[in-house]
Amino acid sequence: LGIVSFGNLSLCASDNCFYDEHHQRIRLTPLQYSLMEMFFQSSSHLLSKSEICETLWPGKDNAEETLYTLIRRLKPVIESNSNLYIKTDRGRAYRLVQQ
Repeated sequence: LGIVSFGNLSLCASDNCFYDEHHQRIRLTPLQYSLMEMFFQSSSHLLSKSEICETLWPGKDNAEETLYTLIRRLKPVIESNSNLYIKTDRGRAYRLVQQ
């Protein structure tokens, strides 16, 4: 039914929501959802900064500060609702990994 799981987090494509291991919906902003969807769709769960910026903010000059803020706000939501966390490859990429 279009459910993708990684760690104890699941993405349900039919209702565009993420769920924790207890099937509770995780509240994400539209941008947080889009970024998490990108992580789940990537086979390596690794995304370059440029790939994220070009997808989420096409045509925006210097979207890196916006991306940094998005990651900073998303990390505690993911870490408190799953066994996943976002690992930073300084200046280059972000990876979603299991603890």
